[in-house]
Amino acid sequence: MLVTLASLCEHYEYFVRGHFLERAHVFLGECKAYTEGAQVEFLEDKSGTFKLKTEVSHILPRLVQAFTKNGAKECEQFLPAPGNP
Repeated sequence: MLVTLASLCEHYEYFVRGHFLERAHVFLGECKAYTEGAQVEFLEDKSGTFKLKTEVSHILPRLVQAFTKNGAKECEQFLPAPGNP
């Protein structure tokens, strides 16, 4: 998502921006759920869920920034509370 928003293909800018603008809160809501320990249904072993939680935690602030730059509003609500990693 970050790469796609950063390097928009000519003639598809409006389509891509609109896609991410309309779905920003859905994507961020899913990411936040994973950071809070939601289980990934297709992963049978829990170590994969922990790995996803860790990786999504690191990328979530960058996604919030990218979606906000793209025009999505109130994306900061999906960031963890201060002092709560």
